Amino acid sequence: MTEDGKDNAEGRSAKGGGEKEVLSTLTPQELDARLKQLGSNLDRYHGERADEEKKKGLADNSGMAYGLKIGAEFVSAVLVGGMIGWVLDRWLGTIPFGLIVFLMLGFAAGVLNVMRATGKVSDPGAKKR
Repeated sequence: MTEDGKDNAEGRSAKGGGEKEVLSTLTPQELDARLKQLGSNLDRYHGERADEEKKKGLADNSGMAYGLKIGAEFVSAVLVGGMIGWVLDRWLGTIPFGLIVFLMLGFAAGVLNVMRATGKVSDPGAKKR
């Protein structure tokens, strides 16, 4: 229905006058075919978007895994340095100096590992030009 109360379906006028305006020259079968075509196009489009979102999700997860790996390398370097310092302190009787020194060395090793993993520093075996 239009504003003036006239039905404009099936070629009736939307202007309210006696003239007829044809809204569509397509048969119902042709309209059904177009509707099916549109439906298949939309399904294909949504399928492609879902595939792209899956790939993006995997990329996001791999970035998180990389960050966790780097964090674990850093923490493990500090812990190993602290444990070596603690064992040396117990063995040599130099409590707290070995622990302090090796904690700092572990921290430095952890920072170096993180910088190597991110590409800020080259690997020790890389050739110099």
